[in-house]
Amino acid sequence: MLQYKVSMIKDNITYTELLEDESTNEVSAQDMYTAIQENSNKKYFSTQKWIFGILGFIIFPQMLIWMNIDFFTFPALFCWIGLFIYYRKGKKAQRTNVEFDIDSNVEKRMNAVKEAFDFVNNADEVFPSAGLWSILFLDTNVDIYGWEDPTDNDEIFFMPDVCLVNVKQSGFSAIEYEKMNSGYTDSKDTAHSPPSDCEILGKTWLHTRKDGQPDLRYTDNPTVYSIKKGFTLISDHPHFKEGQDSNFSAGLIISSPSIAKDFNSKMKNIFSSGGISTSKQKKSVKPKEKPDSLSKAFDSKTESDDKPEDSNKGKDDGSDPLSKAFGSTKK
Repeated sequence: MLQYKVSMIKDNITYTELLEDESTNEVSAQDMYTAIQENSNKKYFSTQKWIFGILGFIIFPQMLIWMNIDFFTFPALFCWIGLFIYYRKGKKAQRTNVEFDIDSNVEKRMNAVKEAFDFVNNADEVFPSAGLWSILFLDTNVDIYGWEDPTDNDEIFFMPDVCLVNVKQSGFSAIEYEKMNSGYTDSKDTAHSPPSDCEILGKTWLHTRKDGQPDLRYTDNPTVYSIKKGFTLISDHPHFKEGQDSNFSAGLIISSPSIAKDFNSKMKNIFSSGGISTSKQKKSVKPKEKPDSLSKAFDSKTESDDKPEDSNKGKDDGSDPLSKAFGSTKK
């Protein structure tokens, strides 16, 4: 089992690995999270498990062939018990314990993260599921919130020190909070049974006549509603682009547009609240520019209450960050 201690006091953060010989080793955030994932994938005690497993499968049939249960019972049980013991030891060795020592500012941010996810789950539907989460083989003294997108295998976890992302299971990347951005756009869809908190834009039928009325020739002709949901996108690129300058872009489709907009605002506040540099050398931080308006990137005819909200960072160049990120344009 790996053990780390992360101290986050005022403007200083240190990552300390606690070694088996009781010595310590100072590491970076990325080194720690990479080691956590690599350790969880290691195959501990493989030789011992293979030996006990093979012997168990060889000895057990002999009990049936020779009908001498008394003679073969002890060796068979010994092999199966040995296999079980090394299996448990291997699982324990794959685990990592991280103890966070945080100050009041970090505690406020973690409380804000909790409140944001508690709030978004007031919506009827949230895809993918988001909220209190656990990372495989990781034990901590803090609650972790985030989500995993089953369509792309993308993950994001809001740790006390960083946003921990995993794009398509390619490996953990530790991104500082102040480098993350949040944006909102409408997400239009159709549904037979729409969520109660979505916005109904119109309705039709599965089978219609030329004049748009239901085709009475069909007895099974359900109503099809045109609806609007909200989409909140999280990215480390100020214009929500994917490529060499971006490590992560993923979002939540939320049935209630108003809840999605408020969730976006909460995420922007969390990201803009500042953070502690996770590198060993303290970096100079340039003054932040005023947030640009994503609403200008969309159709100017959109009503004011439907305009996308501002992104957290980036210059106002008239581009369409969220639409370009998904290769779509506003109709």
